[in-house]
Amino acid sequence: MLEKCTWFLDESYQVSNRQNWHPFYIFGGVEVTTSEIEVFENGLKQTVGSDYWHTTEAMKTQTGISKYLEIAEYIRKNSKPFTFSKHPIDWSDKLGESSRSQLIREILFDSAPSTAIIFEARPNGFQMEADLRSLRENSRKYPQFQSREVCFAKTRDEKCLWAADVVAYSARQSILGKTKLSFETLFK
Repeated sequence: MLEKCTWFLDESYQVSNRQNWHPFYIFGGVEVTTSEIEVFENGLKQTVGSDYWHTTEAMKTQTGISKYLEIAEYIRKNSKPFTFSKHPIDWSDKLGESSRSQLIREILFDSAPSTAIIFEARPNGFQMEADLRSLRENSRKYPQFQSREVCFAKTRDEKCLWAADVVAYSARQSILGKTKLSFETLFK
């Protein structure tokens, strides 16, 4: 029997505006055997070396870039990184919410029924309500999703989401053509 796994997911996106002519929406994630989550999280915290990580902020410094590469190596050796993406996204999807909802449905279809799924929680209000509505609609439309274990967590409470943040950032670099920091360079 296969051991139960947990997927940790974070997003990266670029919507269309006058400066961005190549809109996309990405979920980056890691699969960790559920029984190994605590070990993975402890190793990740040790690799980060602090109680806080946010890739976009870290990448503004040379130290942060070095740490990003070190964390990516830890992820590659201790989990299964993956991505889901939609690009280009439709010009009418001004906030990317339709693309996000489509990707959430794709994630539900592509994961095993026994897989627990943890998304990074977005701010309360419109964005969080949109995610909850998307899950309700998918459960209503696809009965096989009704028993799925899906939740939203903050990175301060679920440190494994740091790994998903690194993977999402690397997938973003792939789409933007920045190969040195890309998903293909770091995780393939």
